[in-house]
Amino acid sequence: MDPILQLKNITIKFNTLTANDNVCLDIKKGETHAILGENGAGKSTLMNILYGVLKPDSGQIILDGQQVNIRQPRDARALGVGMVHQHFMLVPALTVVENIILCTCRTPLINTRKASQRIKNLSAKFGLEVNPAAVVKDLSVGQQQRVEILKALYDSCKILVLDEPTAVLTPQETKELFKIIHQLNEAGTSVVFISHKLNEIMEIADRVTVLRGGKSVWSSRKADTNEKELARHMVGRDIVFAHSENNACRDKKIIEVRNLCVSTAYKKNVVNDLSFSVFNNEIYGIAGVDGNGQSEMVKALLSIIPKDSGQVIFCGQDITHASTNEIFRKTIGHIPEDRLNMGVISQFFVFENTSFYNYKTDEFSSTRNSINWKKEHLYSGELIKKYNVKAPSEDVALATLSGGNQQKLVVARELDKRPRFLIAAHPTRGVDIGASELIRKHLICHRDQGCAVILISTELEEIMSLSDRFGVMYEGRMIAETTPKEANIEQIGLWMAGRGA
Repeated sequence: MDPILQLKNITIKFNTLTANDNVCLDIKKGETHAILGENGAGKSTLMNILYGVLKPDSGQIILDGQQVNIRQPRDARALGVGMVHQHFMLVPALTVVENIILCTCRTPLINTRKASQRIKNLSAKFGLEVNPAAVVKDLSVGQQQRVEILKALYDSCKILVLDEPTAVLTPQETKELFKIIHQLNEAGTSVVFISHKLNEIMEIADRVTVLRGGKSVWSSRKADTNEKELARHMVGRDIVFAHSENNACRDKKIIEVRNLCVSTAYKKNVVNDLSFSVFNNEIYGIAGVDGNGQSEMVKALLSIIPKDSGQVIFCGQDITHASTNEIFRKTIGHIPEDRLNMGVISQFFVFENTSFYNYKTDEFSSTRNSINWKKEHLYSGELIKKYNVKAPSEDVALATLSGGNQQKLVVARELDKRPRFLIAAHPTRGVDIGASELIRKHLICHRDQGCAVILISTELEEIMSLSDRFGVMYEGRMIAETTPKEANIEQIGLWMAGRGA
């Protein structure tokens, strides 16, 4: 079968960095073709070229046997190419339906009622429930991801690019998405599937191509490979995940949450009478389907949003009414779930993003009101090396780094504070398997040095591997608490669905 799409010798450079180096890729009609690679390997860059976001320095795009010139996303969509981006392409102030019709409507007359009904139908059909009238800025990260998927499904396409589409989906939602992908394939639609989850690749892909260092280094049918081989081609070595083995003494409560209640503009009691404690030398996992109050709980603990009632005790001190600035002056670290809006400033340089906590310290100040930029550069360079952040230097804009490398930089900055208490919200979301291995090892290392860690993740494997204890959140409550040794996967699934507690 002739390929429906061919990318021939695609090359693009950003200053001295070659992001894609003569990359070749072919996609057949009705297949799911997976693209694997470490963060910074060039996967998203290649797909952004296909979608018209970037223009290559050289190379060809052949669609249906004809060379095409894709200058902008509108050209791509007109040619039947759709894309769900890793970083959301949504307008926060607009509603769900407004965001979807903004990109898909091709007539001057817009029937929002009809569009809303279609979105509801798609939501119900694909298990991606979201309110069309909801304002995007009021949605959780997981709900925003669902909007992006719905936006792609709303607009007909013959080639659909999915860049990390399951990063914030539950296992059940992922299964529903895979059903859709199979349906699309059966109808003749080709899917390009980018994911760091090897088990997903082995389940959904027909063929796999691996990028490393900007080059296409290996390709195979799924039937002819396995997860271990895929991981080895991605990073050039075998991967060994660290597991939590903790015999340290846990004799002091570092953080205590008592009867916490939080409401938002769109929902009352999104956090409902929540109580739990975390000790020194402990990773306390919080499992649950995204959207059950985890995000609001974190923001309330950090005083980003107000608390209705309850107490937060840190090392015996009541910080319930402390400001966000006061909290971050303490030995408290935060790896946010939404790194783009809460973790970094994309337009700033890398070294500026690593300096958030340094500018008021004597070590990094030349005078009282002057920053020692030489020390900041040296410090940033050390963090880049220690956490294997792939950046040309600390003097480039953060936006030029891949999403995974931005995440590693956030993790590096927060852990280097040597926090007494760390909130790690989805710390490995969107990072490759090698980076995930590194981040997990650092979390365990900091726990073993006395840090108390709250680990929030929708990945049960991650919760089970890293946690000393964990709770399950459902509709703002901690409905169960157990340990990995005592846990029953079937029972956890029932708890996550709000049953069996």
